[in-house]
Amino acid sequence: MTLAGSDPKMRTAVPDHRAAAGPLIVVSGPAGVGKTTVSRLVAAEFDRSAHVQTDDFMAAIVSGWVDPNTPEAAAQHEAVGGALAVSAMGFAGDGYATVVDGHFFPANVSGLAAAANSRNIACHYVVLTAPLHTCWARARARGRREGRWPLEHEPVAALHARFAALELDPRYVIAASGSAEDARDAVLAAFHAGRLVVGDPST
Repeated sequence: MTLAGSDPKMRTAVPDHRAAAGPLIVVSGPAGVGKTTVSRLVAAEFDRSAHVQTDDFMAAIVSGWVDPNTPEAAAQHEAVGGALAVSAMGFAGDGYATVVDGHFFPANVSGLAAAANSRNIACHYVVLTAPLHTCWARARARGRREGRWPLEHEPVAALHARFAALELDPRYVIAASGSAEDARDAVLAAFHAGRLVVGDPST
């Protein structure tokens, strides 16, 4: 495959869905790092693609909502994660390059990768990083949110600290302090180099 540029003729080709599954690319990182923007840019570089956002599945819960930052949200995380995994693997299984964004930690991704690999879907994982002040500035630039996702510095900082404390394999880490386009290019370069693969779909 060829690293894609902005020219539609140079977009990354995904094999026909009748012949092979599309890749599943999980884009993670702290709040405000640019996951959603970068994920959509990455998805746009494939001929057939889907962008699956964790927030959309969280928003689908009408009653019984639990603050995801609390220990009591464990069952909710399981339900949302299961629904998201089925959707993402459904798209990938039908030949769409599927980019999923959310706060995915290595333990979450290992389970998703195992399920994807069992269906001959290659799972890839990337964690975007940026300093806390950059993430907070970006989060604030999106505007204050009310209701389920109020914009508060403490949970943003706490989540950032969790990611900063991870001892991640450097091959999965992409610096995202610059432009979203630079991050997109770095993610695609790592993807094409095979650096982001989790597990082995051939086993």
